[in-house]
Amino acid sequence: MSEPTRRVSTDYSALMDDDGSLSPVAQDLLSLAQAAYLKDREVRRGSSPDDPRWHRPLSLTVPVRQWDVWSSTDVSQAVVSLLDWMTDDTWAVSWARHAQSRDSGQSRLSLPGPEREVMLFSGGLDAVAGAAILLASRDLLAVGIATNRVMQGFQSRTLTSLHKARLGSLESRLIEFSVVGGKRDIEPTRRTRGLVFLAVGAAVALQHGRQRCVMAENGVGAINLPLTSAQSGAMTSRSAHPRTLRKFSELIQLLTQQPFDFAAPFMSMTKGEMVAKLPEVARDACNASESCDRAASGRGALERRCGYCTSCLLRRMSFSAADRANWDTRPYLADTRPDVELSRQPEMLWQAATLDRALRRGGRDELVRAFPDLVQVPTEDLTYDEQRRLLSAYVDEWRRYPAPVIRQYLTQTSLGG
Repeated sequence: MSEPTRRVSTDYSALMDDDGSLSPVAQDLLSLAQAAYLKDREVRRGSSPDDPRWHRPLSLTVPVRQWDVWSSTDVSQAVVSLLDWMTDDTWAVSWARHAQSRDSGQSRLSLPGPEREVMLFSGGLDAVAGAAILLASRDLLAVGIATNRVMQGFQSRTLTSLHKARLGSLESRLIEFSVVGGKRDIEPTRRTRGLVFLAVGAAVALQHGRQRCVMAENGVGAINLPLTSAQSGAMTSRSAHPRTLRKFSELIQLLTQQPFDFAAPFMSMTKGEMVAKLPEVARDACNASESCDRAASGRGALERRCGYCTSCLLRRMSFSAADRANWDTRPYLADTRPDVELSRQPEMLWQAATLDRALRRGGRDELVRAFPDLVQVPTEDLTYDEQRRLLSAYVDEWRRYPAPVIRQYLTQTSLGG
């Protein structure tokens, strides 16, 4: 008996209009993201960018309803450029005519209120803080993408907490997305996972006739600099990187011949600065948010975060930086089972200490020498002065974190003076 074909199981009903249809551009965009995601998972790469097998040659044929649009030179080049950048591979993408005929209409969902804005909602602390801040000035439609039941659970729980806070007018759509059948995954990096999230967010925005989708990611997390000297390129995720958002926006503009912007309004802020801006009524929603990498992947219990992963560590430091450590009340496994070997804190402090030295030495050249990936940050989205202020604030937040180990990496002299 042959092995079942690996496929994506989805429930896009929350995206559909009243007659149960999706616009052709939304359907094709989702088809591309699904196909790239499956291909990314099934081909093993080398262990590091120095390994010649790291940069994989990946070929993909995607059935699309608007073949004449996708097969154009500009769109094809934009797709390949986006995929190459996100995964650090060499992609070859071709298009096949979908069995369904092209729909001449562009379906639209009705959105109550002309100012309701579409934003991606992961259920993490950045998403909760971003939603709470934005709700003070606009109505929101939060779009969550759940790849497992655990993720679906904490997204629902966090959205319920935001509703109870009565911060503003909030609607939500939760999209189920999982991979089923076939053999187990071969490649664990899965850099196209972010492509799926962006594609779903853009599809919802397009379905609602919107020309903008918001990602509420802090700047340090978006740039996502290496945590060791051995890391580079796509060894760290580029899902929220400003270059990714720019490339994705340009692709949507080519597909629709209309303006489109994947906006990141908190790109110049740290996670701690986002939390510090929140009103007291956002406390329970922040506590309900989930930052743990293990829990988000479905490998951990909702009631217990690990406390070892970089996301848990950054969460705790950010609450402390905002003087709101008492908002984060659910327990961490690391507090009852301390294990130095499991903790990623030394890597995070190496990064902070390396940034500290480069910032103290002077200009941009020192920063780029320490972290060459900074050259990939478009200055149109984050100027050098904004980058410097952001990274300085991040280092100082670590410097103030009340843990004895900090003194082994950082001096007590603030970069601010």
